[in-house]
Order: sequence, then structure tokens, then C-alpha cells
Amino acid sequence: MEHNNTKIDFFLHKKRNLIKLIDKFNYIIEIYTSLLDKDDYSSESVYYIDKVNFYENEKKEIQTKIDDCNKNLHKFCNHQYIEDVIDLAPETSRYIKYCIICECTEDF
Repeated sequence: MEHNNTKIDFFLHKKRNLIKLIDKFNYIIEIYTSLLDKDDYSSESVYYIDKVNFYENEKKEIQTKIDDCNKNLHKFCNHQYIEDVIDLAPETSRYIKYCIICECTEDF
């Protein structure tokens, strides 16, 4: 059991850091997009577009790594699911069921 806990800790830590990386990429994409003039086809605009495309592709690769972490978490965890409500907007919420150990949702 201890061996599985070590693996769970590793994959959960990795997943959390990868999610942080995606958040940072989203921020960078937002900045490059804000600098972009949609009607301008100068080399500067092309540069910004290339950067946005680069970070979008990086996000896809990182998402694949997050998916792999989720698969491993699902494989090694003895899940203990709880139900919770998350707020999506001030007047909108959604019920979810997730594991308190590995944070995977039940519909994984």
C-alpha cells in the first residue's frame, strides 16, 4: 500500500504542476493575443501569431501528460469518492463526484 501511496503522491504532484504550467501558458497566450492587431499582417503580427500557436501546441502536449497522470492515478488509487458542488457562475453550479485521495472525478 505504501508503494501505491508514493506513486499517487508523485502523479498528483506532477499533475498539479502541469496544470499550473497550462495556466501560465494561457496567460502568455492572452498577452500575445492582446498585442495582436487582427487586420495587420506585418512581421510583428506574424511573430505574435506564431507565439500563440506555439503555446497552444504546448498546451496540447501538456494536456496529454495530464491525461497520463490521471490514468496512473486511477490505476493506483483506492478511490474514496465524495460529492460536491462547484460554482460555475454566480447563479450556476454543478454537482461533481471526485476522489479525496487522487482528485480524479468519477467520470474519468
